[in-house]
Amino acid sequence: MKHISPSLAAAFSALAISAAACGSSTTDVTAKATSSTKPAVTTTAHDMDTMKDGDDHGHEGNDHGDGAKGHQHNDSQITYDQLQPTTKAEVDVVKAWAAKYKTGADAKKDGWVKATKSLYGIGAHWLKGGVTGFATADGVFNIKEPNILLFDGEGDDAKLAGVSWILGMPTDPEGFTGPHDSWHRHDSVCFLLSEFLVISEGEADGSPINLSAASCEDQGGQMFPISNLTMMHLWIGDEYISAGPIFAHDHPMLFDGYKPKESV
Repeated sequence: MKHISPSLAAAFSALAISAAACGSSTTDVTAKATSSTKPAVTTTAHDMDTMKDGDDHGHEGNDHGDGAKGHQHNDSQITYDQLQPTTKAEVDVVKAWAAKYKTGADAKKDGWVKATKSLYGIGAHWLKGGVTGFATADGVFNIKEPNILLFDGEGDDAKLAGVSWILGMPTDPEGFTGPHDSWHRHDSVCFLLSEFLVISEGEADGSPINLSAASCEDQGGQMFPISNLTMMHLWIGDEYISAGPIFAHDHPMLFDGYKPKESV
């Protein structure tokens, strides 16, 4: 059994305090991912029902489910080829930045650390600093510097599927040009101390895939609140960019990923 380091303990303590300030709890966990509209900006207001691709900012809201109760998101359905030129150019900047991380081994050489299992629909999350990266995220969206790499498996040979931004704020940033980037939040994650990994998104008891607080404890884990964090996925891996919606929460090629309830 690994022992938690003081720095990791402090990081998760800070995360818990921050999430508690947003109304979350480590004991009352019925986590369900939620998406919300972007905050109004001072330059213009947007009607989310009528916004077209080409407007400055907004938030696409198409109901999407992966077949798992308690694991649904209001997801963007636009593909890379359908993006307007300005947004596609922004995506291409990120794609060029990530080109050096073809595999997990490439990420490891550059100081990235695997922080999650290869989770169902979203792959393995690698962060600088590993799991502590969840607790140290700031509220600044830098399009040129995603702070999560998403790989399609557990090992160093896993291929890059996409990237993600995680922001230490409970509201959506302006993000990419156009209405299609799909930001989301989760109430909690299940952290397994013995492996220093997040092994599940927290979910309500009815989820067939992810863990409730009780199920997390049964597997030796502990729930940590992350409702103060806002995230978004961008699927830009060579084999993934044209195989599904570019901004979706889940990628259809990753539905054979790790299912924590089947690991018992």
